[in-house]
Amino acid sequence: MKIGLLTTRLFDEPRNGGEICTARLLHTIVDAGHDALVIGRGPVPSPGMRGARYRSVGPLVEPFESLSARRRVGSLCTALLTRQASTVQRLAEGATPRRVKQELQAESGMDVLIADHLQVLPWVLGPGRKLPALLVVMHNVESDNYAEWARRAGQRGDWLRQRILQREARLLHRLECEALRRAEVLACLSRGDADRLLATARTCGGRAQVEVLPSFPLDTGLQSQAGSGEGPDRRIGMIGTWTWEPNRLGLQWMLDHVLPRLPPACVLVLAGPGLEGLELPRGVVWLGSVARALDFYRSVDVVALSSHVGTGVQEKAVEAIAAARLVVATPHSLRGLRADLPSHVRVTDDAGQFARLCADAPLGADPAWSGSVKTWREARRVRYADVLGRCLATAH
Repeated sequence: MKIGLLTTRLFDEPRNGGEICTARLLHTIVDAGHDALVIGRGPVPSPGMRGARYRSVGPLVEPFESLSARRRVGSLCTALLTRQASTVQRLAEGATPRRVKQELQAESGMDVLIADHLQVLPWVLGPGRKLPALLVVMHNVESDNYAEWARRAGQRGDWLRQRILQREARLLHRLECEALRRAEVLACLSRGDADRLLATARTCGGRAQVEVLPSFPLDTGLQSQAGSGEGPDRRIGMIGTWTWEPNRLGLQWMLDHVLPRLPPACVLVLAGPGLEGLELPRGVVWLGSVARALDFYRSVDVVALSSHVGTGVQEKAVEAIAAARLVVATPHSLRGLRADLPSHVRVTDDAGQFARLCADAPLGADPAWSGSVKTWREARRVRYADVLGRCLATAH
């Protein structure tokens, strides 16, 4: 098939959960022998994935959290004036929709168009636009996330933030309904998200078939060298973009409830951007951004996953399991993954037990875990390819 893939951001190597999800999708399309044209914002990757072609339709969009207060206000005002969700409006800045239309018109015989992320769908919607068969890949249920963050802002008494987030949730819910009405297939990453979207479809007249793509790690991570190798300290690793609210809330739970219960020999090692200027408590080390998450996982003795909010599958959980390190996780961190977890994953919501499991982790990895990781990854990879093939066939 000839497939067009619209995505929010072009990249060389995936560095966050959204990019890992996109890379997995593109790898599977190319491995199946399809002709893929990737259209997104940012510089064209060099050399790019073999078998895929790339077109840039605008510069990268800066994360909202990194903008100055003045630019944040300006961005929100523009979204109000254009009656768009803020996350949609910022991606459509400049001539992006027009350039996307031009790129699609220049391609003849396209069989399926994939909108990878809900927010890129408005690039191709509009009266009189004839589209190829449409498949929308939902990384999570966006409206539910924003509604939850609005509720939390209200609990804190931050009424302005609550109103802004409620507006975002309402407009993204409308876009989800549009996706369910316009797409042939809507693919998400967890059964919970699929059930939520099917319920939405019943209320808004959605016709799309809803499928679940079972996430799998891109890298097997089967090396099992020792973790810290730097003395008796047990290194407990956490990675994320810490300005992202679900990550920040999970880290706060870890600092408030788990860290005080850890013995002095344990060190909490944090990686990822978003903690600049913060004073962290004793026993916590922040490395900043790291080049590859898998290398970070291999440098620690245990990976802690402490999420309590959010939808979709947590991609860092998938990659952490693949690193063949002991993983200690809350049930919410493993949403969409609980059915077939390998033996080195421990699950608890109790802060005391969470701390004990981290403190008792072996230094390094058990060699037996590598085999279970390989079996787990391969089974999920095959299921993913099968489901995606079914999605493409249905859409086409």
